[in-house]
Amino acid sequence: MTRGQAPAGDPMPADGESLNDYLFDAPPNGRPTTALPQVDAVPTPRGRHEQLAPNGAPARPDPLLQTPLNAGDEAFAAYDQNPLNQNPPHQRPLNQGPLGQSPLRQGPPAPPKGPPIQGPPDRRPPRRRGRRGWLIATVLGAVAAVAAVLFAVVPANGTGGDTPPPPSGGKVVAPITQPAGGEDPGIWPPPRSSNVSATGPLPVVPLAPPPDGPLKLDQSGPYAPLVTRIPTDKKIVFITMDDGTTQAPVAQDLFRESKLPVTMFLISHTAASNPKYFKGLVQKGARVEDHTVTHPMNLNKRSALYQKNQICGASKQLKGIFGIQPTLFRPPYGLYNETTLKIAHDCGIHAVVMWEGSMIGGGLFINQHEVGPRNPLKPGMILLMHFTPHFNEDYRVLLAAIAKSGYSVGRLTDYLQ
Repeated sequence: MTRGQAPAGDPMPADGESLNDYLFDAPPNGRPTTALPQVDAVPTPRGRHEQLAPNGAPARPDPLLQTPLNAGDEAFAAYDQNPLNQNPPHQRPLNQGPLGQSPLRQGPPAPPKGPPIQGPPDRRPPRRRGRRGWLIATVLGAVAAVAAVLFAVVPANGTGGDTPPPPSGGKVVAPITQPAGGEDPGIWPPPRSSNVSATGPLPVVPLAPPPDGPLKLDQSGPYAPLVTRIPTDKKIVFITMDDGTTQAPVAQDLFRESKLPVTMFLISHTAASNPKYFKGLVQKGARVEDHTVTHPMNLNKRSALYQKNQICGASKQLKGIFGIQPTLFRPPYGLYNETTLKIAHDCGIHAVVMWEGSMIGGGLFINQHEVGPRNPLKPGMILLMHFTPHFNEDYRVLLAAIAKSGYSVGRLTDYLQ
């Protein structure tokens, strides 16, 4: 029997009806459905060629599926309820594997559509840092704070010399004992052999008369004027001394004998370590000026607050020791910038004083060449000397070079007011 042919003993479908109307529960046109004979057999998959066995006859097996044929609504219902037959291969979507693969091996199911399902909120307390971590962080913070304060207030000590390194040659002596305050006096080579005697009377150098009027410095601007040479046509030079680290007792005798005005740019806390010594030099005609608190290196690279503490702090400290307000300032190593000039002006400094000639290794040098007929002194030059272990020899050589050039020595503050 083929599909569309009614079984024996059953009426044929009416016009407009098909055999499918008799195979399912929905009654066509209000007519009751005629049930087909029940056969105990496994149904064939839908879409296959279906055959119905006659009443009482055994089911003819399907040569392809090796399963008996069946007909009837209950048989198809039993087939649909079998989980192995859900979503047959020929009806499987493309994303569920290749055709013919078992539905049980389709992999993990697709995520459900719609907003994600949120679980219960995490009510666990936040993780707390251990005591050891807090202790380490506190210690590091305290160390950083102390380092910042020291960098801003207590500078690094200088090497005690403002001039370029001494010329090579000669034996280098060990540094002297550091005075109270901790600054490094530097390493100074011994003086070279010269025709100047280290004992006996000093070379005679005349004292220059005071000028007709002081040099007119521009004090209106925000910066202190920078002075390297005093404008004059007279054969006058000026002696300046820096630091004060080495405090040779012979200095007072030399100042008293020469009777020359010397301008001392002192490190303020060095002067405070031995005020009696420097007050004795002031009584012999020397004048004290500002050279910072601790002679730091690279003052021009420090902050404005740092420079203010160094310049203004030294001026205040020196005034407290000697009773005179410094009006001149010399930056350590001759290093300065616009901030230095501005801070100096704000601290009451009238001029920032540089130099041209320097006593180095027992000789007077200008532009790294020793003073002589081919490199002579010039009017208004400012000469530099340091308080070194060889103060006696250096001072005598300096006076001999000035006297041989036919120059006199003037008081710097008489020209800079």
